[in-house]
Amino acid sequence: SALRVKLGRLIGNKPRLAERIDVLAIEAIGERLYEMQFGKPRIASRDLVRQLLADVSTSVARRTFTPRFLMAEWETVVDAWQLDSWESYRDVKRLGRVTRLPENADDALVHVCAGSP
Repeated sequence: SALRVKLGRLIGNKPRLAERIDVLAIEAIGERLYEMQFGKPRIASRDLVRQLLADVSTSVARRTFTPRFLMAEWETVVDAWQLDSWESYRDVKRLGRVTRLPENADDALVHVCAGSP
């Protein structure tokens, strides 16, 4: 990769230094660090998350959210910020959203993301 080439230029003729440097994608680094602390991570596939959101959304009385919106909300808000409660979901800053969802919509959405009716 381009990063490895640039690293080679930086370290020059110090091969022992190159042995101590890892060049990895940020996700791979995250997985490696997690595994060192807690064991092998169990990461849900995007398709599984999409299916779970769809399944739960059908059980919520006010089904007002599209699957696309639910997936975006999950990825950019709930999962990205590691939210685990209504209060944290309600209070998180949503970058790029000019108008907040009405409180009752937020309430319905948090039930979908939490998997509760």
